[in-house]
Amino acid sequence: MFNNELKRIKDEVRQQLGDDDDAALAKLWGRVLKSFEQWKQEQGDRKTRANRGMLSNLAGGKPIPFKKATPWQCADFMWPSPVALAVKLQRENYRPFREIMKQDGTRKVLAMLIVRFGKDSNESDVRAAHRMLSADQLLEAGISEGINITSLRHKMNFDKVRPKGVLARQKIAEKKQALLNSAIKDLFDKPEKPGWRMTNEKIADFLVPCIHYKRSVILVAVKREAAKYRKAEKQKQASQFPKR
Repeated sequence: MFNNELKRIKDEVRQQLGDDDDAALAKLWGRVLKSFEQWKQEQGDRKTRANRGMLSNLAGGKPIPFKKATPWQCADFMWPSPVALAVKLQRENYRPFREIMKQDGTRKVLAMLIVRFGKDSNESDVRAAHRMLSADQLLEAGISEGINITSLRHKMNFDKVRPKGVLARQKIAEKKQALLNSAIKDLFDKPEKPGWRMTNEKIADFLVPCIHYKRSVILVAVKREAAKYRKAEKQKQASQFPKR
């Protein structure tokens, strides 16, 4: 049941809130809501309804006056919620919201929204927000070095020093591969990590925004590395519970 998954996700993300008390989190929510309201005025759908899904029929199909509608009711969501709008604005790189994420921390903002509004959100939106939070953790763990690798490539003069340039490119490729392998490992290094519950396809989709590789290349690495961890886990379980 999703209720159990939601509880697990909430328990996991609460650590991102640190020692902030209810008053501090309320202030954070106020800043987030202000950016939501700004987006509503700039881009919100003027023809709003309580719900775009089945509940809209229960509401009689009557629209909500734009002035009274919440920002997330102005985004044409099937299941409107603050979490859904946060995921949308993050993906669309909406500047006022991204500035708050930059100032207060992506993980703290998403954790606050999941904890406060997760129970009123669609399952897919909560999972998407949780994936974004986890991706930010991976970036902090060192995946963002891919940006430094790209900068290094542009700084090198391959035409003047061709032999060294080839070697440099090989080292860059090796480092990028090592970062990719490390990212995959981070999804499997503990029993509670999400990799154990994800398919190879979903892991590849999860890593695409973090790694400067084509999805097809990432998927090949995921299949190879994930198979190692799953095989090792099976062998571990077999040794612990031998057939009698």
